[in-house]
Amino acid sequence: MSARFVLLVGRSARGDMTRPVLSSPSMASLTIEGGVPTVTTNEGNGTLYYAVLTDGGSVTNAQIKAGAGGNIVAGKAGSVAVTSIGVKTFAAVTGLTSATAYEIVFLQTDLALNDSTQSTAGFTTNTIALSGSAASVAGYNITVTATSDGDLSAGVFGVEYGIGSAGVYTDSVHVVGVAASQSITAGILDGIIPGNYWSLRPYFNLTAGDPTNTRVYGAALTIFVSEFDGLLLGQG
Repeated sequence: MSARFVLLVGRSARGDMTRPVLSSPSMASLTIEGGVPTVTTNEGNGTLYYAVLTDGGSVTNAQIKAGAGGNIVAGKAGSVAVTSIGVKTFAAVTGLTSATAYEIVFLQTDLALNDSTQSTAGFTTNTIALSGSAASVAGYNITVTATSDGDLSAGVFGVEYGIGSAGVYTDSVHVVGVAASQSITAGILDGIIPGNYWSLRPYFNLTAGDPTNTRVYGAALTIFVSEFDGLLLGQG
């Protein structure tokens, strides 16, 4: 009589061959630069991963787990241990570009090393808008004020200006590390010449160095700076 022995290999040897199922992927609580990665799982063990991708991008499971590669936005990936089923959230993502479309993808690997199907959702970061644009003159100085509906503390607030009322902007001044409600003044030292109309355009910029191609503008303004204003100021 002979005996047969069967060696079980692969996932069947681990018993659990069921993949986790992820649902309701989203980037919740959107801001101008990110949000909170959120997804629901039906399996309460293993590791849950996320990665932010460029819009329309793709990524492999291995790249999601590594947090790099494919179309993952640099530094925008993470993981958490899973101990229960239900809604799972990650630490807030920051540092994305405002008013830009992205995708977020989630992946879960359970303790039996079963990978879920990738769960993906698109999102667009919020846009900061400037409102309440206003300009005033004191002497030969123009002060422009505007209020944003988002945090500008990591950016700059500025105003582009140019002589005349035709909306031609040749110069700009800005301040760094601003508050939501901000004013800025341009005067003689900034090239403001009395006796002329001036076109003004307030803006904010979240990009270091204040490049013109990433400025977001408020309402354009026109104001007249008269020589008489300066004379009155000089008289005290």
